Amino acid sequence: MVENTKEWILIVSLPGQQCKVYAYCGAFSTCNQYSSPFYFCLPGFVQNLEKDRNTKDYSGGCVRKNNLWCENGPDGKDKFLANSQVMLPSNSQSVMVKSARECEYTCLNSCCCTAYSSDCHECLVWNGELMNLKKLSDNDSNGRTIYIRLSASAVQLLSTK
Repeated sequence: MVENTKEWILIVSLPGQQCKVYAYCGAFSTCNQYSSPFYFCLPGFVQNLEKDRNTKDYSGGCVRKNNLWCENGPDGKDKFLANSQVMLPSNSQSVMVKSARECEYTCLNSCCCTAYSSDCHECLVWNGELMNLKKLSDNDSNGRTIYIRLSASAVQLLSTK
């Protein structure tokens, strides 16, 4: 409080780099420190709460446009959409596999699995909400590809755009 005016001064402090704050953009979103806006829902997802746009609070994240079918096997209704040049979230589980295709089927055969990433014989899977996904610049050597589980209809719609 300023003594001579008896009024409070409102001070707001924001992080210098929003993408370094865990879950700043919420679930199923990508944070890109070098773009404006810096917050994007993943393809196949929409912003969770209308109020987020008005208050600049993005922690509500994003939700699916289409529900998953979660059927197993090659005739299943769920598919994966690649998102490249990202920094992978840290809350993954490592699975031993022999190929990238086996990694995909491992995720597809678990209804809890929402994403996977495969590099050589390393298979990482994510269950539940996907948090803290960061978009990297094209020349960043740390960039990886993550495959996000979507309904087949959502993948087909996105691939025709």
